[in-house]
Amino acid sequence: MGNGLEIERRFIMRTVPAIQADEVYRIFQKYAADGWRYRERVSGDGKRYYKTRKTALGNGINEEEEYEIDAVTFHACGPVKKGIHKTRHVYVHDGLKYEVDEFHHISLVIMEVELEDINQAFVMPGFIGDLVICEVTGIKELSNSALASPDHI
Repeated sequence: MGNGLEIERRFIMRTVPAIQADEVYRIFQKYAADGWRYRERVSGDGKRYYKTRKTALGNGINEEEEYEIDAVTFHACGPVKKGIHKTRHVYVHDGLKYEVDEFHHISLVIMEVELEDINQAFVMPGFIGDLVICEVTGIKELSNSALASPDHI
């Protein structure tokens, strides 16, 4: 799974792009007292489950430890502090994957693009770039963990 560095930039968007995404799936993330994030991903292919821990190393750079787990482990992860529900719309353009998250419990759309280097130059496709309001890379108050709520577990 994804063990290593995650380098990404994040942007607030006005809305989800109107064009068809390459992939769409629902995500439920819960944040457990043990410091791990447990994620259920539901798509046309069924359900998949993951256990992830991220450690911030810098602005937009995290060390990520992630494992695929089974449904039993997901549901028995111990005390949960908070959770989040969102729909992810994935667009692939010029070799980059743009993940647009539409949050269900708040009126917010955030796009993430994973890069090889935090200073990597890239040009967003117009159907995404035209909807961007501002960059929020490194703003902890807009991280998924900060946006999660005890009301959504």
